[in-house]
Amino acid sequence: MKYVYLLAICLLFVGITSSCNSSKKAQKATNETAEKVEQVAKAPNTDRPPPPPSDGERPSREEMQARRAQQQEALIAKLNLSDEQETKYRAINTKYRDKMRAMREKHRDSNGWSPEMRDEMMAMRDAHRAELGTVLSEEQMKLYQEEREKMRQNRPRGPRGPGGR
Repeated sequence: MKYVYLLAICLLFVGITSSCNSSKKAQKATNETAEKVEQVAKAPNTDRPPPPPSDGERPSREEMQARRAQQQEALIAKLNLSDEQETKYRAINTKYRDKMRAMREKHRDSNGWSPEMRDEMMAMRDAHRAELGTVLSEEQMKLYQEEREKMRQNRPRGPRGPGGR
């Protein structure tokens, strides 16, 4: 009878020991998975440029204007515009930028963003692109649209502060 009790105690001990080992293996696997997730999160995303340093505030108006000017110059260089095309391209962009600003101010003073304003802006965007189409060749226009889409994809997302601005 002593052998039965001794055998039962040994089996109980072996069961507890193996249970602890499997628990340790599960914990190790969980830790390894967490480390892999952390490595992926830390890995740089090569599809997007790095975001500007974040101190919790939006970039200043001057910084935004400088960034837009830099993007504009890079786009002009990629499009390989002639001097005449560049002059017309800049004039068209200035014309529609001023129209958009006026429209934003008009709607800001009245009722803010609305479906009507959105429709007006989309119509103005289409007119802008149509006018650019008269200056750019088909290849340049295709490249322009591809580059604008890349810029749109790389635009920061998220809340912009009070009122979404």
